[in-house]
Amino acid sequence: METIAGSAHGGAIRERCDETAGIPMVKQWLVLAGVTAALTALFLRVQLPAAPLLAGTVSAAVLALLSRGPRVLPSSTIQAAQCILGVYLVTLVRRDQLVDVFPQLPWIIGGAVLTLLISAVGGVVLHRVHRVGRPTAILASIAGGSTSVTTLAKDVGGDASIVASLQYLRVIVVTLSLPAVVYVLSSGTSADLGLLSDVNETSLNFGDFALLAGVAGAGYVLGRAVRLPSAALLGPMILGLALEIAGVVPEFQLPGYVAVLAFVVIGWQAGVKFTVDTVRKIAAMLPTATVLVGVLVVVSCVIGWLLARLNGWTILDGYLAMSPGGIYAATETSANYQGDVATVAVAQVTRIFMITLLTPLVAALLPRLGNRRKCALAARA
Repeated sequence: METIAGSAHGGAIRERCDETAGIPMVKQWLVLAGVTAALTALFLRVQLPAAPLLAGTVSAAVLALLSRGPRVLPSSTIQAAQCILGVYLVTLVRRDQLVDVFPQLPWIIGGAVLTLLISAVGGVVLHRVHRVGRPTAILASIAGGSTSVTTLAKDVGGDASIVASLQYLRVIVVTLSLPAVVYVLSSGTSADLGLLSDVNETSLNFGDFALLAGVAGAGYVLGRAVRLPSAALLGPMILGLALEIAGVVPEFQLPGYVAVLAFVVIGWQAGVKFTVDTVRKIAAMLPTATVLVGVLVVVSCVIGWLLARLNGWTILDGYLAMSPGGIYAATETSANYQGDVATVAVAQVTRIFMITLLTPLVAALLPRLGNRRKCALAARA
């Protein structure tokens, strides 16, 4: 009887502990939501591009550094946000715009490959300056595909934690630098409210909801089946574009507030990773890595400018198309400034695919480079 009573008492204590443990978590989410809402309103007031995404990233990163925010987001929430934004990107593109982009694909592929090669050179610099392993340094510097390159780091003997940390640093730096870059490239032109301007104009009836949910769900399943990179984003996006081009469905409509929530979640995803532990792991490399990302942003501006001159784009769309990461921020910013969203979206998707296609080659080359270095050191000894 005493054992039973003791067990019951222990269970009651555990239940109370679980309840009290849940209270701070609820408060953390409420604080994160409140800070994000305030920053979104502020950023919109000063007309910063991609305000919800930027606000979500900044608020989550600051609270993570102060150990006052949630430590992780449920993967199902992230995937749902990506599916929503995959469909949302379709709503920004018209069929005629998409058809006009295809003749420019060789230039887009060339620019994407050049951006990736330059980011890999940055990895070599990181390796030489900080003596971090070559596979770790190169994969940490690749401009995009943070999930796939982090997984690859484990396969080639790299430090996956450093790769993940520096990849998220790149995303945050590119996102936070966007307002300044856009201001310069747009000659100070003001943006409109973007997706928020449609909050009261676009309604979602049951038929629209069923269509969007069906495309998002089917696109995600098909994307996973054919092993698309970022299947939750690209699956719905590619399926939606294909259906729209074929004329099977009318142009998609999505209320602005739905996309706002999805952008906020994506911002949170990047921000919550930037914890004190993350900073400690990359503290010595932080100045060099930040400078390298800054150099990559400038180089991307130059590549974008060249492509803009060759293809008749605006300089801003040229940079957004070649931006070293951030398909969400790039496409939404282009929409804010009445740019060529189709070109930006296709270029960003091309970059993601190029990373995926080149990943097996990188996986094969990195171990060989490591073996050559070991042989050279052994020969000197």
